Amino acid sequence: MTVNLKLLCCLGVWVCLLYNLSLAEGQTNVVGSNQSIVAVAGDDVILPCHLVPVVSAADLTVEWTRPDLKPRYVHVHQDGRTLVGNQNLVFKSRTTLFEDELKRGNISLKLSRVQRSDEGRYRCFLPSLQSQVKEAFIQLRVGKFFFGDCFPGAVSIPEISILKNPNNGVDLQCESGGWYPEPEVEWLDSEGHVLSAGPTETVKDPDGTYTVRRLVTVEKTATNRFTCRVQQQQINQTRETEIHIPDEVFQSRSSARDIGIGVSVAVVMLIITGVVAWILYKRKKAEHDEDLEKQRKEAKEEKAKQELLADGKLKEEEERRQGVEREKEKKEEELKKEEERSKVLEEEKTKKEEELRELAERKREAETRLGSQVTKKETELKGTQEELQATQEKLRGTQGDLSGQSNVVGSLQPIVAVAGDDVVLPCHLVPSANAVTMTIEWSRLNVKPKYVHVHQLGRTLSENLNPDYKSRTQLFTDELWNGNVSLKLSRVRRSDEGAYKCYVPSLTSQGKESYVQLVVGAVSLPEISILKNPNNGVDLQCESGGWYPEPEVEWLDSEGHVLSAGPTETVKDPDGTYTVRRLVTVEKTATNRFTCRVQQQQINQTRETEIHIPDEVFQSRSSARDIGIGVSVAVVMLIITGVVAWILLKRKNAERKLPPKTDSKTSIA
Repeated sequence: MTVNLKLLCCLGVWVCLLYNLSLAEGQTNVVGSNQSIVAVAGDDVILPCHLVPVVSAADLTVEWTRPDLKPRYVHVHQDGRTLVGNQNLVFKSRTTLFEDELKRGNISLKLSRVQRSDEGRYRCFLPSLQSQVKEAFIQLRVGKFFFGDCFPGAVSIPEISILKNPNNGVDLQCESGGWYPEPEVEWLDSEGHVLSAGPTETVKDPDGTYTVRRLVTVEKTATNRFTCRVQQQQINQTRETEIHIPDEVFQSRSSARDIGIGVSVAVVMLIITGVVAWILYKRKKAEHDEDLEKQRKEAKEEKAKQELLADGKLKEEEERRQGVEREKEKKEEELKKEEERSKVLEEEKTKKEEELRELAERKREAETRLGSQVTKKETELKGTQEELQATQEKLRGTQGDLSGQSNVVGSLQPIVAVAGDDVVLPCHLVPSANAVTMTIEWSRLNVKPKYVHVHQLGRTLSENLNPDYKSRTQLFTDELWNGNVSLKLSRVRRSDEGAYKCYVPSLTSQGKESYVQLVVGAVSLPEISILKNPNNGVDLQCESGGWYPEPEVEWLDSEGHVLSAGPTETVKDPDGTYTVRRLVTVEKTATNRFTCRVQQQQINQTRETEIHIPDEVFQSRSSARDIGIGVSVAVVMLIITGVVAWILLKRKNAERKLPPKTDSKTSIA
């Protein structure tokens, strides 16, 4: 039933369009797109609209509206300028017309930074046009299923933060928001191996998108480079961010501990030195008395020790015996519990076997009932298919009578694609005609063999095709009967850039061919490295390779303000792409978050990478100096203590060597 409804809807659209064009034959009409325009949230999109035959629209009033909004105006062009008085604030600073193309009848609307709320039906209207067809409607789909395999979504670049870890490792947290549908997160090392990480934390935001987080603990490696990858296989989208952690970050985790250990060792050494000096001083003062007292004390201590050992052995033996008794009783209790558990499990096993037998009988009964229902449904489906084939044959016969009056219409604007992505080169028959049995040739004039894709008698021909496009081109076969002869080019390469010719030789009109210009760019995610800096600041280097055309690099703080950075270093690689680098020195801030942005305005591509620098990185710049100062103070204190102890010992020895004093009166007598 779903296939029949889609067929009837498409048939109704085609019949209405054909009727309107037949009424306006010989006049200039507004022509939009028969297919819905699909976009991914955050990207830019073009809503196509043209005047056929071509006339200048530079002096005409062009109104783009959405009937379901208030105010309904999306973009209004009048007297050569844009009117913003009644424009809906949702579209402020996000809509433009192609001013240079107005004189060629191109009144298409470019909508920038598409939002999920932009989905809807748009009206392209020229009130001053002397024609019966003054308007066209274009359907924009954002972030939902559409006919066939088209499934757009929403994506964003992941952000990496460095968190505190009491151990020697480093905790890295990857966070990425604004995804639709729900994505997957994984951590990779520098060789592309998946790292063992914590569970993924997923939060569904109020706008229907998803925010994901995942934590991983890493140890110091040869490269200290780690990558967070966020991917969604349904929409074939992947975003990655790589971080380089300098050795100082791992060392800073133990710098505070090293300082504490150093100070503790110094204090202990000071105490030991003082105690040793005091002991030597006391020993020299009363050596003989101490020896006698020591012998008496040793005798008493030895006797007391023997008595304590005897009492202790008896107590230990009694405690060991009691422990053995308690362990025996515990084992007996566990054995009884195990026997009871075995009985319970045996009863549960018997009960489960009975339940399985009942389920098997129910399954056989259900299969018997289901078989009769399937046979009935197959009979009904066969009758529906026969009716559908008859309707299609009538439709093809009607379209065949009008196919000779159709023209081939491509795109007036260059189609921009990124290397590695898929792209659609648009081409349609206007008015719509059945192209299933027609010969369709896609070719490039500056390559040999020139043929990119050839469709003839309902199948694709592989002879004389250029080998560079093998297994990378296809037509939308389900849309051929509706006049859609667009070409899908998969896994775009840099060498694919150029002009493509869409040619339908069996048409009797003059417009048998149309040209589409493809512009191919190359992008990559920037990588941020933390470099050494002898001062208190931190040097951050941003590097990104594989760009085409040459991009621009800039550094931003956490509030989006552009930072003052060094000059951009640009290198052109052997494959014709560009590698750019730019260095910036940053100081400690409230957030310690900095962003490197690499952008290319010609292909409207931007890539960003954010880094969070923990406070320990800024502190680690002075940690080595603090350790050196602490050790130096400890050494000086040890030397001073040793000198004082030596002076006291020398003075005591000198006092002992002096002769005893005699009374002067006794000597005279």
